[in-house]
This record gives sequence, structure tokens and C-alpha cells, in this order.
Amino acid sequence: MRLPASMSFASAGIAACAFATPAVAAPASVSVQNDSFNPKNVAVNAGEAVTWNFMEGGHNIDVYSGPETFKSTSGKDASGTSFAHTFNTPGSYQYICDYHGSMKGTVVVNAAPPPSSSPPPSSSPPPSDNPPATSPSPDQQSGLAPSTSLGTQPAVDAAPPAVSALRFRANALSLRLSEDGRLVVRYVRVGARGHVVHKRIVRARKGTVRLQLRRWMRAGRYRVHVMAFDAAGNASRPARTKLSLRP
Repeated sequence: MRLPASMSFASAGIAACAFATPAVAAPASVSVQNDSFNPKNVAVNAGEAVTWNFMEGGHNIDVYSGPETFKSTSGKDASGTSFAHTFNTPGSYQYICDYHGSMKGTVVVNAAPPPSSSPPPSSSPPPSDNPPATSPSPDQQSGLAPSTSLGTQPAVDAAPPAVSALRFRANALSLRLSEDGRLVVRYVRVGARGHVVHKRIVRARKGTVRLQLRRWMRAGRYRVHVMAFDAAGNASRPARTKLSLRP
């Protein structure tokens, strides 16, 4: 049976609308398995979420650097669970698994794109046959080429800080810091029941830094992991040492 022409055109229009519907982008997702984050680095817009899917247990998410910091749980996330977080503030967020120092990742949050708007129609008058006379510029009077001014973009700090000369002496940890920033100190007591990671964050000035550990730790043997972060969020290479804290 042949359809009327009007119905054929209506059907074609419906089909065209179906094909023209834009696809919805899938939210950012990170798999946690094989002692790694996959992918390690993701990017989203402000207001969007990142979901971590734990394909195996024994891990957690600890966002320790960025406009905000948080953890997925106070302990370890079980296999088969998911953790989602919505990022509302643009910036660079760095995270780690507290139980495996080699598991690291980054979330870059870009500013949300502004809504598109059409420019208003131009109301300029039609061109005139006799344009108004203009006085020559100083460059034109002197016969020189017109000068131009270029705006200078602010410099972006992409150089990470450096931690060096990490030493332990007289129950204090000393180190050299290449620029002002924050120190994130993680330490594990050797021989303690379970694998418990403690963390301290301190502000530090450029130069020699000395940290009294007796305020944090009891007597015993420890593994210590130190990283520095500058004002731009750049992270240093980790510095590690072992120590024995006396009573």
C-alpha cells in the first residue's frame, strides 16, 4: 500500500530527527585493578563526576593535593564496589592508594564551557561614499611602519619542587626544600599489626626543614615517604627513608 506524500515526508522528518540527536558523553571512569589505576589521568569539566570501580580489594582513593582533599573510605574499599565524586572546582587533583605508594593518578578539572549565544545583529550604518577624513598617526607622519602592542601571557609554573638531603638525626627528620610549599609525610610503623598508613601535612619554607617526629610517632622503627607540593600544585619526586625513633 502506498502512503500519501504528506505521511512519507513526516516519516522522513522523524527519522532525520532520530539520527540528529547528539550522543551523551559517558562519565569519567577509572578501574582499580592489578595494583594500578586505569587510566591514571582523566579530565572532566567542573560539575562532572569521576567514578572509581574497584575490581579488586585492598585499595582506597586518597586525594591529597588539589583545591579539595578527600578519601574514598577510612580503610580499604572492597572488591566490586564503586566510589564516585563530583568535582565542582577547576584545578589539578592528585591522588594515591594509601596502601600501595606506586599507585598514583591525576584528575584535571576544567572550567565548565559557557553557554553558546548568538551575537546581536549589527546596527552599523551603511558605508558612505565619502568617508570622514582622519588625521595620520605619528607613525604614518614619520613614515615608519605602524607599531603593534602584544599582550603578555602570565607565566605558568610547571617546574616541580625538589626534596633532597633527607636525613634522620636526634629524633628529627631534616631535608632541603627547593621552594615554599607543603610537605606530605606518610609513615608506617614496621612490625605493627596490619598495614596502617599515617599522614601529616605541614607548611614549609624554602631551605632546610627540620621536623620533630616525637610529636607524631611513638618509639619504634618506621618507613617514611615524603613529597612536596608548590602553590601551583606541582609535586616533587618522593623521598623515602627508614628510621628508628628512640623513646
